[in-house]
Amino acid sequence: MTPLEQFCEKSLARDVPVELRTMANDLRERHIGTIAILAYGSCLRGVAVSDTLMDFYVLTEKLGNVSRNVVSRIACALVPPNVYYAEVNGNLRSKYAVLPLSVFAQWTTPQTGNPYFWARFSQPSALLYARDDKTKADVVTAIASAVQTGFANARSLTSSQEALAIWTAGFNATYATEFR
Repeated sequence: MTPLEQFCEKSLARDVPVELRTMANDLRERHIGTIAILAYGSCLRGVAVSDTLMDFYVLTEKLGNVSRNVVSRIACALVPPNVYYAEVNGNLRSKYAVLPLSVFAQWTTPQTGNPYFWARFSQPSALLYARDDKTKADVVTAIASAVQTGFANARSLTSSQEALAIWTAGFNATYATEFR
């Protein structure tokens, strides 16, 4: 395991609010074939669960586990991920994306020009569920790839050699492309 992968593994093991684990367990039950669940976003930055939607990625073993609906599976194959909304107990709300782990891993690499995945997952996230050690290792590798890809792309946006300036330039550029 590389030093970056070791860092990512430790970062993914962060403590999270119990509500995130409750929601992750519900999402796992909703999607047969779930092999990993990642949390990301404002809930990991101290925003109260009651004040926001929790954000998750539900990673499946294969495309057939993304949805029971064939049209949804085709859409995920063409333009991943599929995004859904869920509530638990009337007070826990989330939006979550579903796609195969292999597709997720592919989209975090430098060969992907679209920053959707690598920009999001070069930021803090938490691995709330992994089916087994191999799945955990595959997720860690994908997250490390996202970090490397994000940093490499951000380097071209500034003449600074300072890591903070590079990351800031990269995140400013990706946030500027979002519609919210």
